Amino acid sequence: MELNPHTDKKIYWEHKMSELFNMDNLDHCTIHFEYTPDSAIFNNGKTLLKVKTYNPKKIATFLLVESSASSEGECAEYAYTELIHMINSDGYSTYTIEWHKKDDHTIQLSYFYAKNVFDALTKLYHDMGPDNVIFHSMKLNPIS
Repeated sequence: MELNPHTDKKIYWEHKMSELFNMDNLDHCTIHFEYTPDSAIFNNGKTLLKVKTYNPKKIATFLLVESSASSEGECAEYAYTELIHMINSDGYSTYTIEWHKKDDHTIQLSYFYAKNVFDALTKLYHDMGPDNVIFHSMKLNPIS
């Protein structure tokens, strides 16, 4: 059975994001979709989608992209569009961040598509928080 982007919008766009993500997934990371009524934050009747990745080697979750819209399906579609912009470097750069968890001194390297340095750090700190991560360095990667 083929998914219809009009009737199965949320599942269709989540599937498309998963396909894109898995094309360049050497660390066996997983992709996760977290929907929250945006009204809990802004009381505007919208839904907020946070697309996250989980890296089992680093035992860490990172923010990939987020979007807000009137439905979960629209959120997923907007997040997919943003992911395409990231991959095409349309307004995005890639950053390498060197860090470690406070309770584990193993240095980790993580790579982020981000609009700027603040955006890259937000994606790193999203679930772990700045109190649990020691930041070492960040490098803007050359455009390929």
